[in-house]
Amino acid sequence: LAFGLPLIPHNLSGWLRTGVSIVIITDLLGKAEAGMYNLGSQFSLIVFFIGHGFILALTPIIYEKLSRITAKEKLNLVRINYSFFTGLIVLAAGVSIIAPVAIKLFFDARYYGSIPFIPWLSFSFAFFSMYFAVVTYLLHHKKTFALSLISTATGLLNLGLCYWLVQWIGAIGAAQASLVSFFFMFFIVAIYANRIQPLPWFDFKAIFNLKPDKP
Repeated sequence: LAFGLPLIPHNLSGWLRTGVSIVIITDLLGKAEAGMYNLGSQFSLIVFFIGHGFILALTPIIYEKLSRITAKEKLNLVRINYSFFTGLIVLAAGVSIIAPVAIKLFFDARYYGSIPFIPWLSFSFAFFSMYFAVVTYLLHHKKTFALSLISTATGLLNLGLCYWLVQWIGAIGAAQASLVSFFFMFFIVAIYANRIQPLPWFDFKAIFNLKPDKP
């Protein structure tokens, strides 16, 4: 119960980071703008689906290394994370370039309004997938209460920022709010994860094998 109960508000707060955007856009700007946002989101979700698939494969490996942590395994964990993060950024950039071309080739011109949302949301889902990589360390050390506080705070941040930006600059503000909130959640969880499980994130000589690994 101590491990699982804090995950209830953590999971419920997910709606504040995703579903609330559509509600705010629909309420303030109408269904047409919400539809454009939703279509852009569907293309951008490719980043999350691929990233989440890799997370499902990587999580057992991360847990295994954490169970027998050594200086060498710490370096391997950092290498795994950096490779994953780099792949996500490249993937998000690729979707941001290719998806608009696909829309123009296969969709009617009335759907072109979804194109501006794609880069913002693609990188949002990239940071969301990065978050799933670093949150593994919190779950391993059973820090679910802290995780619940962080996720709820970022959900409320997205709610307030989305409402303000949509009023100020239109529907694109919802996508920008998503990027800010997902990056904030990843960044805060990464910092906290490194407090409870320190890793050599900035020992680049060792990470890139420019000096021998410690035994």
